[in-house]
Amino acid sequence: MGKELLKVEDLCVYYSGGLFKRANPIKAVDGISFSVDKGESVGIVGESGCGKSTTGYAITHLIKPTSGKILFNGDELKSGTRLERLNIAKKLQLIFQNSTSSLNPRFSVGRAIEEPLLVHKMGNKGERRERALELIEAVGLKPDHFDSFPHELSGGQRQRIGIARALSLNPELIVCDEPVSALDVSVQAQILNLMKSLQKKYNLTYIFISHNLPIVQHFCDKVIVMYLGHIVEMADRLEIFKNPIHPYTKALISSIPIPDPKKVSLDEVIEGDVPSPQNPPPGCPFSTRCQMVVPECSEEKPPLKDYGNGHLAACFRV
Repeated sequence: MGKELLKVEDLCVYYSGGLFKRANPIKAVDGISFSVDKGESVGIVGESGCGKSTTGYAITHLIKPTSGKILFNGDELKSGTRLERLNIAKKLQLIFQNSTSSLNPRFSVGRAIEEPLLVHKMGNKGERRERALELIEAVGLKPDHFDSFPHELSGGQRQRIGIARALSLNPELIVCDEPVSALDVSVQAQILNLMKSLQKKYNLTYIFISHNLPIVQHFCDKVIVMYLGHIVEMADRLEIFKNPIHPYTKALISSIPIPDPKKVSLDEVIEGDVPSPQNPPPGCPFSTRCQMVVPECSEEKPPLKDYGNGHLAACFRV
């Protein structure tokens, strides 16, 4: 681990509530703050709709944040001009969930990897080809794949190309948006091991977005738990799985299947549906589904409290 690389301060991403903006805005991400150290792998977990993917897209400025600051190596990232957007792309890249739709079907593998270099006017034709071949080999494919097209590849091979393309500009941080969720289990393990080896080789930092807690437990150094656009808990990987504090985190961990019929999972169960981010409950966002709720939970949003060793949780009952 190294110095602080990325710092997110009070990030908000709101969407217009209607055609005439009379309705309440949809609060996809509502005032979150966290930091990522160089060389670290930070997992962001939560149910569908919690805001984890929106957070990743906002960090890379594929979605424009409504408010808040995103600092990279101490400098604020801004995407107002084309040059500013290009500078962000050199530092931060994305690996998408769907390897099929994220690749242009008309581009060969070599062209897909060379495209970022073309956009940024880096190198001549020979140098770009050499770089593409180098990355094809680095992600475990053969030089023969240079002229292949996405439809000729398996899902795992396409995801390897997505990883190679993300590496083409030598970024310092890569946001991984559920990069293995669409793959078979055996292929998932291969891709995760590949990403770990590439992290060491290229000194990469990852933000790993996933709903699969066992994968996050295996892959990440730190875990951020999100619910309804808020961070409800954040801690070191070993700490958060050994000693979860927030009721929502406990329920998520208890939902992990146990491959032993003699063992029984924990009793924490999440009941009810996730509230609408357009009309979130007052106070604690988890108050409508929490079994430990007290009147105070519906009146005031609990702040993230430090329980030692950087273990933060937002709950009045602990």
